Order: sequence, then structure tokens, then C-alpha cells
Amino acid sequence: MKQTQPELSNKLLRYQDKCADVLASVFIDNKTIDQITMQPILDTLNNFAETVNDSFLSLNERMSKLEDSQEQMKKSLPKKRFSVSAK
Repeated sequence: MKQTQPELSNKLLRYQDKCADVLASVFIDNKTIDQITMQPILDTLNNFAETVNDSFLSLNERMSKLEDSQEQMKKSLPKKRFSVSAK
């Protein structure tokens, strides 16, 4: 994933780090949820989700182009004139 989607990979790592910070605050520092600022985590998660969504949209566009190209190729191939009968 680092090689093909470095931006997505970095955002995922940032999100995991934020989550680890929250877990450490609760379990190690014994903080309550009220004492933890959730906004940085939500911002990071939102940013990550937007990047994932953009990646899926890009993949969907590429897939559509491939499908269109395949359809164009099918249309340009000559129709079969003879059928081969199985014996």
C-alpha cells in the first residue's frame, strides 16, 4: 500500500497514531472520555475517509474507462461468419 497509495498510507498511520494516543490516555493515564479532546481524531478520520473515497472514485473511473474500451473493441471486431460445430 505504501508503494501504490503513499498518501493514503500516511493518513492511515496518522489515524492509528491518534487512536493509540486516545487508548493510552484512557488506559495508562486513567483519563475519562470527557478529558480527552476528540476533535483531532475526528479531523484525522474525516481526512482519511475523504482520501479513501477519492481513491475509490478514481478506481471506479478507471474501471469504467476500461469497460468502455472493452466495449469499443468488441464493436470493432468482425462478426463471426462461420460457426464451428462440435462433433
